[in-house]
Amino acid sequence: MTHFPQVLPLASSTFNYSSTMKQRYTLFFIWLAIFWVADLSAQSHPDRHTTNAFDGWLSCSPSANPNSAHGLSHWIRYDFGQNYSLHDITFWNMNHPDYITSGLKNVIIEYSTNGSSWTALDTVTIPKANASGMYEGVHGPDMEGVNARYLLVTAIDNYGGGCYGMSEIRVFTEDQTTSEFELAFSPCESEGVYQRLTGGMELNGTYNGLGVTDNGDETFDFDVQKVGAGTHTISYSYSGGTLSEEVTVLPCTDPFCSDCPECVTSDQMVVNMNPIPTDIYNGYEITSTGTVPSTNLVKFLYNESVELQPGFEVSSSGEFVADMRYCAENKTTNGGFENGTTDWNLYVDTGGGAAATASAVTNNPYEEAHSGLVAVTSATSDRWRVQFMQEGHSFVAGREYELSFYGRADNGSTINMRIELNVSPWTSHLSATPILTENWKKYSYRFIPDVTINGGVRITAQCGASVDNYYFDKVRYVEIN
Repeated sequence: MTHFPQVLPLASSTFNYSSTMKQRYTLFFIWLAIFWVADLSAQSHPDRHTTNAFDGWLSCSPSANPNSAHGLSHWIRYDFGQNYSLHDITFWNMNHPDYITSGLKNVIIEYSTNGSSWTALDTVTIPKANASGMYEGVHGPDMEGVNARYLLVTAIDNYGGGCYGMSEIRVFTEDQTTSEFELAFSPCESEGVYQRLTGGMELNGTYNGLGVTDNGDETFDFDVQKVGAGTHTISYSYSGGTLSEEVTVLPCTDPFCSDCPECVTSDQMVVNMNPIPTDIYNGYEITSTGTVPSTNLVKFLYNESVELQPGFEVSSSGEFVADMRYCAENKTTNGGFENGTTDWNLYVDTGGGAAATASAVTNNPYEEAHSGLVAVTSATSDRWRVQFMQEGHSFVAGREYELSFYGRADNGSTINMRIELNVSPWTSHLSATPILTENWKKYSYRFIPDVTINGGVRITAQCGASVDNYYFDKVRYVEIN
Protein backbone atom coordinates (compact mmCIF):
# COMPACT_ATOMS: atom_id res chain seq x y z
CA MET A 1 0.00 0.00 0.00
CA THR A 2 1.43 3.35 -0.96
CA HIS A 3 1.69 5.81 1.91
CA PHE A 4 0.75 9.43 1.28
CA PRO A 5 2.24 11.80 3.86
CA GLN A 6 -0.13 14.68 4.39
CA VAL A 7 1.19 17.81 2.72
CA LEU A 8 -0.79 20.99 2.54
CA PRO A 9 -2.74 21.66 -0.64
CA LEU A 10 -2.20 25.19 -1.88
CA ALA A 11 -5.42 27.20 -1.83
CA SER A 12 -3.78 30.35 -3.14
CA SER A 13 -0.48 32.17 -2.98
CA THR A 14 0.50 35.78 -3.19
CA PHE A 15 3.78 36.54 -4.92
CA ASN A 16 5.56 39.82 -5.32
CA TYR A 17 7.36 40.04 -8.63
CA SER A 18 8.45 42.90 -10.81
CA SER A 19 6.03 44.17 -13.42
CA THR A 20 9.04 44.25 -15.72
CA MET A 21 9.42 40.48 -15.54
CA LYS A 22 8.75 38.74 -18.83
CA GLN A 23 5.18 37.46 -19.14
CA ARG A 24 6.28 33.87 -19.63
CA TYR A 25 7.16 33.53 -15.94
CA THR A 26 3.86 34.59 -14.44
CA LEU A 27 1.79 31.54 -15.38
CA PHE A 28 4.04 29.11 -13.51
CA PHE A 29 4.18 31.23 -10.39
CA ILE A 30 0.50 30.50 -9.78
CA TRP A 31 1.32 26.80 -9.62
CA LEU A 32 4.45 27.09 -7.46
CA ALA A 33 4.01 24.05 -5.39
CA ILE A 34 3.12 23.10 -1.94
CA PHE A 35 1.72 19.81 -3.15
CA TRP A 36 0.69 16.22 -2.45
CA VAL A 37 3.62 13.81 -2.66
CA ALA A 38 3.47 10.04 -2.93
CA ASP A 39 6.22 7.93 -1.35
CA LEU A 40 6.92 5.95 -4.49
CA SER A 41 9.35 3.13 -3.84
CA ALA A 42 9.95 2.67 -7.57
CA GLN A 43 11.51 6.13 -7.85
CA SER A 44 14.88 6.37 -6.11
CA HIS A 45 14.96 10.18 -6.10
CA PRO A 46 11.34 11.42 -5.90
CA ASP A 47 12.30 14.90 -4.68
CA ARG A 48 14.59 16.09 -7.46
CA HIS A 49 13.94 19.53 -8.84
CA THR A 50 14.62 20.64 -12.39
CA THR A 51 16.92 23.43 -13.54
CA ASN A 52 14.15 24.82 -15.77
CA ALA A 53 13.86 28.60 -15.69
CA PHE A 54 10.07 28.31 -15.51
CA ASP A 55 10.14 26.19 -12.35
CA GLY A 56 10.37 28.91 -9.78
CA TRP A 57 9.38 32.27 -8.36
CA LEU A 58 11.53 35.33 -9.01
CA SER A 59 11.11 38.81 -7.53
CA CYS A 60 13.19 41.64 -8.99
CA SER A 61 11.54 44.65 -7.31
CA PRO A 62 10.61 44.94 -3.61
CA SER A 63 6.99 45.59 -2.70
CA ALA A 64 4.88 46.26 0.42
CA ASN A 65 5.18 43.26 2.73
CA PRO A 66 1.97 41.74 4.25
CA ASN A 67 3.73 42.30 7.58
CA SER A 68 4.13 46.08 7.57
CA ALA A 69 7.10 45.80 9.96
CA HIS A 70 9.20 44.64 6.99
CA GLY A 71 8.29 47.58 4.73
CA LEU A 72 9.27 47.18 1.09
CA SER A 73 10.88 43.78 0.67
CA HIS A 74 11.01 40.58 -1.35
CA TRP A 75 8.49 38.09 0.05
CA ILE A 76 6.15 35.22 -0.71
CA ARG A 77 2.92 34.47 1.18
CA TYR A 78 0.99 31.19 1.14
CA ASP A 79 -2.72 30.87 1.94
CA PHE A 80 -3.73 27.28 2.77
CA GLY A 81 -7.46 28.10 2.75
CA GLN A 82 -8.03 27.14 6.40
CA ASN A 83 -6.04 26.61 9.59
CA TYR A 84 -3.76 23.56 9.72
CA SER A 85 -1.31 22.11 12.19
CA LEU A 86 2.06 22.93 10.58
CA HIS A 87 5.21 20.84 11.06
CA ASP A 88 8.32 20.26 8.94
CA ILE A 89 9.30 22.42 5.95
CA THR A 90 11.42 21.49 2.94
CA PHE A 91 12.92 24.18 0.69
CA TRP A 92 14.09 23.98 -2.91
CA ASN A 93 16.06 27.13 -3.65
CA MET A 94 16.33 28.80 -7.07
CA ASN A 95 17.95 26.10 -9.22
CA HIS A 96 18.34 27.63 -12.69
CA PRO A 97 22.08 28.03 -13.48
CA ASP A 98 21.71 31.69 -14.49
CA TYR A 99 19.83 32.58 -11.30
CA ILE A 100 21.62 30.54 -8.62
CA THR A 101 22.90 33.73 -6.94
CA SER A 102 19.33 35.07 -6.84
CA GLY A 103 18.35 32.22 -4.52
CA LEU A 104 17.17 33.22 -1.06
CA LYS A 105 19.80 33.09 1.67
CA ASN A 106 18.67 34.34 5.09
CA VAL A 107 14.88 34.50 5.46
CA ILE A 108 12.33 35.33 8.13
CA ILE A 109 9.55 32.74 8.49
CA GLU A 110 6.25 33.89 10.00
CA TYR A 111 2.74 32.48 10.29
CA SER A 112 -0.76 33.84 10.84
CA THR A 113 -4.35 32.70 11.31
CA ASN A 114 -5.89 35.86 9.79
CA GLY A 115 -3.29 37.24 7.34
CA SER A 116 -2.80 40.47 9.27
CA SER A 117 -1.29 39.55 12.66
CA TRP A 118 2.00 37.71 12.20
CA THR A 119 4.04 35.54 14.59
CA ALA A 120 7.75 35.04 13.92
CA LEU A 121 8.81 31.41 13.81
CA ASP A 122 12.50 31.65 12.94
CA THR A 123 15.24 33.30 10.90
CA VAL A 124 17.05 30.63 8.90
CA THR A 125 19.55 30.21 6.07
CA ILE A 126 18.40 28.36 2.94
CA PRO A 127 21.54 26.88 1.37
CA LYS A 128 22.22 27.67 -2.26
CA ALA A 129 20.96 25.17 -4.87
CA ASN A 130 23.50 23.32 -7.02
CA ALA A 131 22.07 23.99 -10.51
CA SER A 132 21.65 20.24 -11.01
CA GLY A 133 18.75 18.05 -12.02
CA MET A 134 19.78 15.89 -9.03
CA TYR A 135 18.84 18.66 -6.58
CA GLU A 136 16.57 17.28 -3.83
CA GLY A 137 16.14 20.35 -1.63
CA VAL A 138 17.08 20.89 2.02
CA HIS A 139 15.41 20.49 5.38
CA GLY A 140 13.89 23.61 6.89
CA PRO A 141 12.67 24.24 10.43
CA ASP A 142 10.07 22.18 12.28
CA MET A 143 7.08 24.41 13.05
CA GLU A 144 6.12 21.96 15.83
CA GLY A 145 2.41 21.89 15.12
CA VAL A 146 1.58 25.60 15.20
CA ASN A 147 -1.95 26.32 14.02
CA ALA A 148 -2.04 28.67 11.04
CA ARG A 149 -3.63 29.39 7.67
CA TYR A 150 -0.92 31.67 6.25
CA LEU A 151 2.83 31.28 5.89
CA LEU A 152 5.07 34.25 5.04
CA VAL A 153 8.70 33.99 3.87
CA THR A 154 10.58 37.32 3.75
CA ALA A 155 14.07 37.56 2.26
CA ILE A 156 16.79 39.32 4.25
CA ASP A 157 19.41 38.73 1.56
CA ASN A 158 20.37 36.39 -1.27
CA TYR A 159 23.59 34.96 -2.75
CA GLY A 160 24.53 38.08 -4.69
CA GLY A 161 22.03 38.08 -7.58
CA GLY A 162 20.02 41.03 -8.80
CA CYS A 163 16.69 39.32 -8.05
CA TYR A 164 15.30 37.10 -5.29
CA GLY A 165 13.85 33.67 -5.98
CA MET A 166 12.97 30.18 -4.83
CA SER A 167 11.87 27.04 -6.67
CA GLU A 168 9.55 25.22 -4.29
CA ILE A 169 8.43 24.75 -0.70
CA ARG A 170 6.71 21.83 1.04
CA VAL A 171 4.91 22.00 4.41
CA PHE A 172 3.83 18.86 6.29
CA THR A 173 0.87 18.61 8.63
CA GLU A 174 2.44 15.68 10.50
CA ASP A 175 5.81 15.39 12.20
CA GLN A 176 8.39 13.90 9.82
CA THR A 177 11.13 12.80 12.25
CA THR A 178 13.67 10.68 10.39
CA SER A 179 16.71 8.61 11.25
CA GLU A 180 18.56 9.81 8.13
CA PHE A 181 21.09 12.59 8.69
CA GLU A 182 21.25 14.74 5.53
CA LEU A 183 23.27 17.87 4.79
CA ALA A 184 22.86 18.27 1.03
CA PHE A 185 24.60 21.58 0.37
CA SER A 186 28.00 22.90 -0.73
CA PRO A 187 28.54 26.47 0.49
CA CYS A 188 31.22 28.84 -0.74
CA GLU A 189 33.89 29.96 1.70
CA SER A 190 32.94 33.64 1.35
CA GLU A 191 29.31 33.15 2.47
CA GLY A 192 29.67 33.81 6.19
CA VAL A 193 27.49 32.05 8.77
CA TYR A 194 24.68 29.70 7.76
CA GLN A 195 22.00 30.08 10.44
CA ARG A 196 19.75 27.50 12.06
CA LEU A 197 20.41 24.57 9.78
CA THR A 198 18.99 21.12 10.41
CA GLY A 199 19.98 17.71 9.14
CA GLY A 200 16.45 16.41 9.56
CA MET A 201 17.14 14.98 13.02
CA GLU A 202 14.82 15.59 15.97
CA LEU A 203 16.05 13.06 18.52
CA ASN A 204 17.12 15.39 21.35
CA GLY A 205 20.71 15.35 20.16
CA THR A 206 23.43 17.91 19.52
CA TYR A 207 25.44 18.96 16.47
CA ASN A 208 29.25 19.11 16.62
CA GLY A 209 32.19 19.96 14.41
CA LEU A 210 34.61 22.74 13.59
CA GLY A 211 32.69 25.90 12.78
CA VAL A 212 29.50 24.38 14.25
CA THR A 213 27.45 26.01 17.01
CA ASP A 214 24.62 23.88 18.36
CA ASN A 215 21.58 26.03 19.15
CA GLY A 216 20.01 23.59 21.63
CA ASP A 217 16.80 23.23 19.63
CA GLU A 218 17.69 20.68 16.94
CA THR A 219 19.32 23.36 14.77
CA PHE A 220 22.89 24.56 14.36
CA ASP A 221 24.87 27.42 12.86
CA PHE A 222 27.81 26.74 10.52
CA ASP A 223 30.52 29.41 10.11
CA VAL A 224 31.59 28.77 6.52
CA GLN A 225 34.11 31.59 6.38
CA LYS A 226 35.78 30.41 9.55
CA VAL A 227 36.38 26.82 8.43
CA GLY A 228 37.47 27.79 4.91
CA ALA A 229 37.53 25.67 1.76
CA GLY A 230 37.71 21.89 2.06
CA THR A 231 35.69 18.95 3.36
CA HIS A 232 34.43 19.23 6.92
CA THR A 233 32.68 16.69 9.12
CA ILE A 234 29.52 17.62 11.03
CA SER A 235 28.15 15.08 13.49
CA TYR A 236 24.87 14.61 15.32
CA SER A 237 25.06 12.81 18.67
CA TYR A 238 21.98 11.43 20.43
CA SER A 239 21.05 8.53 22.72
CA GLY A 240 21.21 6.07 19.83
CA GLY A 241 24.76 6.97 18.81
CA THR A 242 26.47 9.47 16.52
CA LEU A 243 25.78 10.13 12.85
CA SER A 244 28.14 12.10 10.62
CA GLU A 245 27.93 13.89 7.31
CA GLU A 246 30.58 15.70 5.28
CA VAL A 247 30.06 19.20 3.91
CA THR A 248 32.34 20.44 1.16
CA VAL A 249 33.06 24.16 1.31
CA LEU A 250 34.01 25.42 -2.13
CA PRO A 251 36.84 27.94 -2.60
CA CYS A 252 35.66 31.36 -3.65
CA THR A 253 37.62 30.92 -6.89
CA ASP A 254 35.22 28.14 -7.91
CA PRO A 255 33.00 29.29 -10.82
CA PHE A 256 29.96 28.28 -8.73
CA CYS A 257 30.85 30.85 -6.07
CA SER A 258 30.65 34.61 -5.79
CA ASP A 259 33.59 36.94 -5.43
CA CYS A 260 36.41 36.21 -3.02
CA PRO A 261 36.66 38.49 0.01
CA GLU A 262 38.81 41.56 -0.35
CA CYS A 263 42.34 41.30 1.02
CA VAL A 264 42.90 42.99 4.36
CA THR A 265 46.09 44.19 6.03
CA SER A 266 44.98 43.91 9.64
CA ASP A 267 43.68 41.26 12.04
CA GLN A 268 47.06 40.19 13.38
CA MET A 269 46.42 37.39 15.88
CA VAL A 270 48.54 36.08 18.75
CA VAL A 271 47.76 32.50 19.86
CA ASN A 272 49.69 31.83 23.08
CA MET A 273 47.77 29.18 25.05
CA ASN A 274 48.79 25.97 26.78
CA PRO A 275 47.06 23.97 25.53
CA ILE A 276 45.64 25.60 22.40
CA PRO A 277 41.94 24.60 22.24
CA THR A 278 40.66 22.76 19.18
CA ASP A 279 39.52 25.51 16.84
CA ILE A 280 40.22 27.39 13.64
CA TYR A 281 42.07 30.66 14.16
CA ASN A 282 41.70 33.36 11.51
CA GLY A 283 43.99 36.29 10.83
CA TYR A 284 46.00 38.21 8.30
CA GLU A 285 49.12 37.25 10.28
CA ILE A 286 49.23 34.73 13.10
CA THR A 287 51.93 34.44 15.76
CA SER A 288 51.99 31.55 18.22
CA THR A 289 54.09 30.09 21.02
CA GLY A 290 51.35 27.76 22.27
CA THR A 291 51.14 23.98 22.58
CA VAL A 292 48.90 21.68 20.55
CA PRO A 293 48.20 18.62 22.76
CA SER A 294 47.68 15.09 21.45
CA THR A 295 43.89 15.31 21.60
CA ASN A 296 43.50 18.56 19.67
CA LEU A 297 43.15 19.71 16.09
CA VAL A 298 44.34 23.29 15.61
CA LYS A 299 44.12 25.10 12.30
CA PHE A 300 45.58 28.50 11.45
CA LEU A 301 43.80 30.10 8.51
CA TYR A 302 45.71 33.16 7.36
CA ASN A 303 46.28 35.54 4.44
CA GLU A 304 49.93 36.54 4.72
CA SER A 305 52.10 34.70 7.25
CA VAL A 306 52.31 32.39 10.26
CA GLU A 307 55.18 32.87 12.69
CA LEU A 308 55.79 29.92 15.00
CA GLN A 309 58.02 31.32 17.73
CA PRO A 310 60.20 29.41 20.22
CA GLY A 311 57.86 27.58 22.56
CA PHE A 312 55.41 26.44 19.88
CA GLU A 313 54.98 22.70 20.14
CA VAL A 314 52.79 19.94 18.67
CA SER A 315 52.45 16.78 20.75
CA SER A 316 53.15 13.43 19.09
CA SER A 317 49.49 12.68 18.27
CA GLY A 318 48.35 16.25 17.91
CA GLU A 319 47.29 17.73 14.60
CA PHE A 320 48.23 21.20 13.39
CA VAL A 321 47.39 22.70 9.98
CA ALA A 322 48.49 26.06 8.59
CA ASP A 323 46.33 26.92 5.58
CA MET A 324 46.76 30.09 3.53
CA ARG A 325 43.39 31.55 2.59
CA TYR A 326 43.07 33.08 -0.85
CA CYS A 327 41.72 36.61 -0.94
CA ALA A 328 41.30 38.81 -3.97
CA GLU A 329 42.78 42.25 -4.48
CA ASN A 330 40.41 44.18 -6.70
CA LYS A 331 42.62 46.04 -9.12
CA THR A 332 39.86 48.39 -10.24
CA THR A 333 39.20 51.57 -8.28
CA ASN A 334 35.71 52.90 -7.61
CA GLY A 335 34.21 49.76 -9.11
CA GLY A 336 30.94 50.44 -7.31
CA PHE A 337 30.72 54.08 -8.48
CA GLU A 338 30.22 55.33 -4.94
CA ASN A 339 32.60 58.18 -5.84
CA GLY A 340 30.72 59.15 -8.97
CA THR A 341 32.59 58.37 -12.18
CA THR A 342 36.01 59.11 -10.66
CA ASP A 343 38.71 56.94 -12.31
CA TRP A 344 36.39 56.14 -15.23
CA ASN A 345 36.49 57.76 -18.67
CA LEU A 346 33.89 57.92 -21.42
CA TYR A 347 34.99 57.94 -25.05
CA VAL A 348 32.37 58.97 -27.63
CA ASP A 349 33.15 59.15 -31.35
CA THR A 350 30.87 62.08 -32.12
CA GLY A 351 32.36 62.36 -35.58
CA GLY A 352 31.05 58.88 -36.30
CA GLY A 353 27.54 59.82 -35.22
CA ALA A 354 27.57 58.48 -31.67
CA ALA A 355 26.19 60.36 -28.65
CA ALA A 356 26.31 59.26 -25.00
CA THR A 357 26.82 60.47 -21.44
CA ALA A 358 28.16 58.78 -18.30
CA SER A 359 27.12 59.36 -14.69
CA ALA A 360 26.65 57.67 -11.31
CA VAL A 361 22.98 57.19 -10.45
CA THR A 362 20.97 56.05 -7.43
CA ASN A 363 17.96 54.41 -9.10
CA ASN A 364 18.04 50.64 -8.45
CA PRO A 365 21.80 50.04 -7.93
CA TYR A 366 22.98 46.48 -7.54
CA GLU A 367 24.53 47.21 -4.14
CA GLU A 368 25.18 50.18 -1.88
CA ALA A 369 23.94 53.57 -3.13
CA HIS A 370 25.15 54.00 -6.73
CA SER A 371 25.76 52.33 -10.04
CA GLY A 372 27.42 53.62 -13.22
CA LEU A 373 25.16 54.62 -16.12
CA VAL A 374 26.12 55.02 -19.77
CA ALA A 375 23.18 56.58 -21.61
CA VAL A 376 23.57 56.07 -25.36
CA THR A 377 21.25 58.46 -27.22
CA SER A 378 22.64 58.02 -30.74
CA ALA A 379 23.97 54.64 -31.88
CA THR A 380 26.11 53.49 -34.80
CA SER A 381 26.90 50.12 -36.33
CA ASP A 382 30.14 49.94 -34.29
CA ARG A 383 30.10 49.30 -30.53
CA TRP A 384 33.61 50.77 -30.10
CA ARG A 385 32.34 54.30 -30.88
CA VAL A 386 31.06 54.51 -27.27
CA GLN A 387 33.45 53.17 -24.61
CA PHE A 388 33.28 53.36 -20.83
CA MET A 389 36.76 52.55 -19.58
CA GLN A 390 39.30 52.46 -16.79
CA GLU A 391 42.96 52.72 -17.76
CA GLY A 392 46.31 52.00 -16.13
CA HIS A 393 45.96 48.26 -15.46
CA SER A 394 48.56 45.51 -15.77
CA PHE A 395 48.95 41.76 -16.08
CA VAL A 396 51.75 39.16 -16.02
CA ALA A 397 52.23 36.46 -18.64
CA GLY A 398 51.04 33.01 -17.60
CA ARG A 399 48.93 34.13 -14.65
CA GLU A 400 45.15 33.83 -14.62
CA TYR A 401 42.89 36.87 -14.21
CA GLU A 402 39.17 37.38 -13.83
CA LEU A 403 37.04 40.34 -14.90
CA SER A 404 33.57 40.42 -13.39
CA PHE A 405 30.80 42.97 -13.14
CA TYR A 406 27.08 43.27 -12.57
CA GLY A 407 25.14 44.78 -15.43
CA ARG A 408 21.70 45.51 -16.79
CA ALA A 409 20.16 47.52 -19.64
CA ASP A 410 16.66 48.97 -19.90
CA ASN A 411 15.97 47.48 -23.32
CA GLY A 412 18.22 44.42 -23.23
CA SER A 413 21.23 45.17 -25.42
CA THR A 414 24.57 43.57 -26.29
CA ILE A 415 27.90 45.11 -25.31
CA ASN A 416 31.52 44.16 -25.91
CA MET A 417 33.51 43.83 -22.70
CA ARG A 418 37.26 43.91 -23.31
CA ILE A 419 40.66 44.00 -21.66
CA GLU A 420 43.02 45.46 -24.22
CA LEU A 421 46.10 47.56 -24.85
CA ASN A 422 45.54 51.24 -24.25
CA VAL A 423 47.43 52.23 -27.42
CA SER A 424 47.25 51.23 -31.06
CA PRO A 425 46.81 48.48 -32.26
CA TRP A 426 44.47 48.03 -29.23
CA THR A 427 45.35 44.32 -28.95
CA SER A 428 42.61 42.47 -27.07
CA HIS A 429 43.47 39.88 -24.39
CA LEU A 430 39.85 39.34 -23.34
CA SER A 431 36.76 39.97 -25.44
CA ALA A 432 33.21 38.96 -24.50
CA THR A 433 29.81 40.02 -25.86
CA PRO A 434 27.22 39.60 -23.07
CA ILE A 435 23.58 40.54 -23.57
CA LEU A 436 22.54 42.77 -20.68
CA THR A 437 18.94 42.09 -19.64
CA GLU A 438 16.58 44.38 -17.74
CA ASN A 439 17.53 42.67 -14.46
CA TRP A 440 20.87 42.76 -12.68
CA LYS A 441 23.09 39.79 -13.48
CA LYS A 442 26.71 38.92 -12.80
CA TYR A 443 29.03 38.48 -15.79
CA SER A 444 32.43 36.88 -15.21
CA TYR A 445 35.29 36.09 -17.60
CA ARG A 446 38.79 34.64 -17.13
CA PHE A 447 41.90 34.81 -19.28
CA ILE A 448 45.63 34.02 -19.19
CA PRO A 449 47.79 36.58 -21.05
CA ASP A 450 50.87 35.45 -22.95
CA VAL A 451 52.74 38.73 -22.41
CA THR A 452 53.51 40.98 -19.45
CA ILE A 453 52.27 44.58 -19.61
CA ASN A 454 52.73 47.12 -16.83
CA GLY A 455 50.24 49.96 -16.73
CA GLY A 456 49.31 49.88 -20.39
CA VAL A 457 46.04 47.94 -20.17
CA ARG A 458 42.48 49.19 -20.00
CA ILE A 459 39.12 47.68 -19.10
CA THR A 460 36.46 48.90 -21.49
CA ALA A 461 32.75 48.38 -22.03
CA GLN A 462 31.87 49.10 -25.67
CA CYS A 463 28.19 49.88 -26.06
CA GLY A 464 27.73 52.17 -29.06
CA ALA A 465 25.62 49.88 -31.26
CA SER A 466 22.23 50.36 -29.57
CA VAL A 467 20.36 53.26 -28.01
CA ASP A 468 19.85 52.17 -24.41
CA ASN A 469 20.67 52.89 -20.78
CA TYR A 470 23.54 50.62 -19.67
CA TYR A 471 24.14 50.16 -15.94
CA PHE A 472 27.31 48.79 -14.30
CA ASP A 473 28.12 47.94 -10.68
CA LYS A 474 30.66 46.01 -8.61
CA VAL A 475 33.31 45.91 -11.35
CA ARG A 476 36.23 43.70 -10.28
CA TYR A 477 39.51 42.77 -11.93
CA VAL A 478 41.47 40.25 -9.86
CA GLU A 479 44.41 37.90 -10.22
CA ILE A 480 43.32 34.31 -9.61
CA ASN A 481 46.76 32.69 -9.30
